[in-house]
Amino acid sequence: AIGAPWIFYQLSNMSDEVDSDVKAKIVLAHLDAMVEFYGEYGVVKFRKHLHTYAKKATGAKEFREKVNKTSSYKDIREIVQEFFKASTN
Repeated sequence: AIGAPWIFYQLSNMSDEVDSDVKAKIVLAHLDAMVEFYGEYGVVKFRKHLHTYAKKATGAKEFREKVNKTSSYKDIREIVQEFFKASTN
């Protein structure tokens, strides 16, 4: 599940594919849980997960650069939504 938390979705739906909206929802739920637990610092701690989640996706390098420059929950949420909903990987 490290790097691909949507594996549980795939297993429960017996599918090899995961829609980008589903990926976005799963990643955002993880982000929300991190912020709920750690407060705003959860955004900074969550960066390492985002780097792994974006691996091999188109635009991953640019995504990582954006992620590394923000510690705002609102901003990182928008960046994640934009990236994962646009991603086909």
